Amino acid sequence: MVPRNHRLLDPGLIPATLWSRELDLLLIPPSLATSYELLIDRCHLRELSESRDANNPPVGGLSQAEADKHFAQAFDGSAPRMELALLDPNGVVTHCSDALIGSLAGGKLCLTDAPCGAGAATFAILATIAELRAQGVFPRQPLEVLMIGAELSDPARVHAASMLKELRASLEAQAIFVEKNFCVGT
Repeated sequence: MVPRNHRLLDPGLIPATLWSRELDLLLIPPSLATSYELLIDRCHLRELSESRDANNPPVGGLSQAEADKHFAQAFDGSAPRMELALLDPNGVVTHCSDALIGSLAGGKLCLTDAPCGAGAATFAILATIAELRAQGVFPRQPLEVLMIGAELSDPARVHAASMLKELRASLEAQAIFVEKNFCVGT
């Protein structure tokens, strides 16, 4: 058992590419932010992504319009919630952070995300670990990930598959290899 005052990821080691200490602000991993913006533009959703209504947040749905709205307006809010649990820069959920980091150090892992939507939670975890490796915080131990994403919405599953396609090279550069299995949840 890890002593309470010892963390697997010392918050002082979180790189500026993921956490601004000065602003007390979490940053989406660069590879994830770049992939998201490429897909938003490719799908012609930039204007929709910039027209959020705090009083009427998207909830997703089966239609293309509902999935697009959720992807455009909620992905970049969902991803940081998972990243925050992983990095825990303020020491609020240390046990959760340690458990996630221990599971993601290397070897084989199955990540189940249901409902996965466009995969924000899973991709935030993987892109954050890749960035920590790229910045020399963690070693590049091979990590084989089976991603099981259950989602009723066909368009949301397409967004998730497209996101993985965009992220794959940056993940593999950090010895993170992902096999996907997107299925219809019931």
